[in-house]
Amino acid sequence: MKKMRILVFCMAFLATITTSCGDKDAIENKVDTQNSTALRLALNEIKRANSASGRAPISSDTYDFDFVYPINVSFNNGTTLTVFSTAGLLSVLSDENSDLYISEISFPFQLVTGPAGSTTTVANETEFWTTIEEQEIATIDNYVFSSSCFEMVYPLSIVTANGQTVSLASQQALYDLFTNPTQNNIVYDFVYPFSVISGNQTIEINNVYEYNELNLACNPDGICPCPTVYEPVCVQTSTGQIQLYPNACTAYCEGYTDSDFVVCDGNNAINSYLGICFNIQYPIQVSVGAAIENVNTDSQLLGLLNDPASNASIVYPINIEILQNGSVIEMPDAAILSVTVNSLCN
Repeated sequence: MKKMRILVFCMAFLATITTSCGDKDAIENKVDTQNSTALRLALNEIKRANSASGRAPISSDTYDFDFVYPINVSFNNGTTLTVFSTAGLLSVLSDENSDLYISEISFPFQLVTGPAGSTTTVANETEFWTTIEEQEIATIDNYVFSSSCFEMVYPLSIVTANGQTVSLASQQALYDLFTNPTQNNIVYDFVYPFSVISGNQTIEINNVYEYNELNLACNPDGICPCPTVYEPVCVQTSTGQIQLYPNACTAYCEGYTDSDFVVCDGNNAINSYLGICFNIQYPIQVSVGAAIENVNTDSQLLGLLNDPASNASIVYPINIEILQNGSVIEMPDAAILSVTVNSLCN
């Protein structure tokens, strides 16, 4: 990411100062800024990428965005600041604390995204969140569901992406909320203060800055803030083994790239090892076009799977028996069948 030289940089940390430190026009125009939780997520990614968070910088392969400067931001005490470069922004971020931190930005602004450096105009908070998701930046959802460093203390209240405030009595209530398909349930923010338990200590979280700093601090090497969505991918390891990951993000976090990805092909495993290394416990069902057929033999199954005209696919789960030891294992999908069989039978 190219770094622009800092042209002008000034900042007032005193709570009594509420006007802009930018140029004369910025002061006279009294630039309007808007509170933005997406901004805090983007700033934390910039801090993490440039080691401003106190952790090692992340790979440039996973950090492909920056602001088009200048940008106008405001602190939580109302102080407005014009930032003219990445270096200037990092200087500000390194001096933030729980009492004084950037919380607002002036829309519209532009971002440079992707390896090609495409320019995107962000007109409002909704578009900012869309960019955050496209860039796979960790959101509050990632930490709520996957953090291994702290536990939420219930009850607590969250604000969803549709502006609804929801009170949650337990973690199960949180899961129930997010499995409701009729509701836009992205966690936009919390109702502060709330508490978490970390290291056998109860910590009160008073604002979005403190929560994001907690996540930065508790994301040690080897713990990746990936979504919990199950979209399995397979990679081929240096030893030739096929390894399954629940989604591409978790594979990236282990150091794999797109060039390591291979097809999670259950049909190949069946053609290679059925009757040699494992048996399928029949009957099973196979989808053939719009119909579902019951299958009772290996020859019937292989005939359907290897007929291009049938476009057949197994209906999972199925049970397989490993011939070497007689164990029976349930296969929930083709990806796990592929990885399991290739691992046991190679």
